[in-house]
Amino acid sequence: MAKLSQVSNKKALELVQDVQKHDGWLFIKEIMQDEIMTAAHKLAETPQMSLEELHFRRGAMWAARKLIDVPTILASKLENDVAMEVLQAEEVYKGTKTK
Repeated sequence: MAKLSQVSNKKALELVQDVQKHDGWLFIKEIMQDEIMTAAHKLAETPQMSLEELHFRRGAMWAARKLIDVPTILASKLENDVAMEVLQAEEVYKGTKTK
C-alpha cells in the first residue's frame, strides 16, 4: 500500500467513511460519549471541586468531544476537496474543448 499521505482525496474519503462505519470506531465513540456524560455528572454533583479539577474535567470533556468529531470533520474536508477536484477537472476539460 502507498503511504497514506499520498493517497487521493477520493480514496482518503473512502477510508474515513469506512472508519465511521466500523464497529471498533462505533464502540470507541460510545465509550467517549459515556465518559463525557460521567464527567458532566461529576461536575454537577461536586460543588466543592477545586478550580484546577474543574478545568481538568472541562478539558477532558472538550478533548473527548473533539476526538468524536475527528472523522466527521475530516470527511467534510475531504468531500470538499473531492468536489473541488471535480470542478477543476471540468474546467480543464471545458478549456481544452473550446480551444
